[in-house]
Amino acid sequence: MIEFKALNTLDQLLTYRAKVQPNRRAYTMLNINGAEDSYITYGDMYSQVLNIAQRLLSEGLQSRNAILLYPPGIEFIVAFFGCLYAGVLPAPIHIPKSNRSNKKISDIVSATEASAILLLGKDEQAFRDTLSKEENWPKDLIYVPTDMTVEPANSQNLPLPEINGSAIAFLQFTSGSTSLPKGVMISHANCLNNLEMIVAMSQANSDSTFVSWLPHYHDLGLVAHLLCSLYSGGHCVLLAPSTFASQPIQWLRAITKYRAGYTGAPNFAYQLCVDKIQPSDQQTLDLSSLRMAINAAEPINPQT
Repeated sequence: MIEFKALNTLDQLLTYRAKVQPNRRAYTMLNINGAEDSYITYGDMYSQVLNIAQRLLSEGLQSRNAILLYPPGIEFIVAFFGCLYAGVLPAPIHIPKSNRSNKKISDIVSATEASAILLLGKDEQAFRDTLSKEENWPKDLIYVPTDMTVEPANSQNLPLPEINGSAIAFLQFTSGSTSLPKGVMISHANCLNNLEMIVAMSQANSDSTFVSWLPHYHDLGLVAHLLCSLYSGGHCVLLAPSTFASQPIQWLRAITKYRAGYTGAPNFAYQLCVDKIQPSDQQTLDLSSLRMAINAAEPINPQT
């Protein structure tokens, strides 16, 4: 078994968690009403990730770049780690919008020289139709639905690449709200060092629960919640950003129900709770389990 302190890459981190605590819930996804939609344990996640890695290797994508187009949910994080195990460089970004320009996605595909689009099977045709309308959209992109089982031509397992900590783990793109999206190359060592600092400061551990509605393609959602939870061996409860936007109380109900110790959001989210949650509903909430609520990613209003 890999010793935790000897971990050099994010894929080694998941391998460790799957061996040490295979039955521990890793992620739970809630629906718009706050009920459980799906969940996955570390052991099941590891198995699914290896299957996706084999699919990517069979497509000849090792050492190539891939764009990840996923709605909020467990499928994204499984596909993300599938890339890491296969030596594919993932770039998580927002899903395309129908009947609107998707030039930002097209620009990112061009900038990364992406070879593949990873997505859900139910979205493939719609995304193909929408994105093919963009000027200079590549005709040779491979579309890989990671939730569909496809037997590779070579049924034997392909060897996973050996990856070291200095290798680039993923590309993190800015939102592009003020200029063209800018990509940052984040190595395994970069990310693990960041996670170690967060966990040392927060004291999160394998008994900890995180709650997040933040977009998985932004740093605060991906690193501070999805990956930080996995690094600590904890459990991360997820809501869609649209669920929070329409019903801010669902965020706080999830914290109450799952006795979460860790959460975070930009200042506007806390202000939305202040403005929208009625006193009668406040009485149903218990946030006493929280050890840390991060306020980040935009200017902080002390009054909030």
